[in-house]
Amino acid sequence: MGYNESMRYFTVDEARGKLPEVRKVFALCKDIRARAQGHVDRLRKLEADSKSSPADAAIERGQVEFLAGCLEHALKGLEDLGVVLKGLDPALIDFPHRLENGKEVYLCWREGEEDITHYHSMSDGFAGRKPLPRPPVRH
Repeated sequence: MGYNESMRYFTVDEARGKLPEVRKVFALCKDIRARAQGHVDRLRKLEADSKSSPADAAIERGQVEFLAGCLEHALKGLEDLGVVLKGLDPALIDFPHRLENGKEVYLCWREGEEDITHYHSMSDGFAGRKPLPRPPVRH
């Protein structure tokens, strides 16, 4: 990927500080997706029933479109934080970071993890995760 002037780099502490907000956005996304799925299910039933009202189907379709817009808006909030969305189910986020040697990597966090403890190169992805280097012990 390389250097990008608009890319925001996070320290480990800054990334950790964003986790509560990231978790909140993902909780909202899960709620929106569940509500949208309910409307999709109702819409499919209405479309399969030849006696259903076209107006009812239009209402359900409108709800699905509205919730899709809500989801897009919530995900834009993640982008505004400077994080990189890698997945929704499970939630997967990358934080652009520079190691002490200057190498650009992503700090990665997956839903269910309490902390940010791993990173991967910008080209490896989640499969190439490595534990964060431990700071040297000072005596």
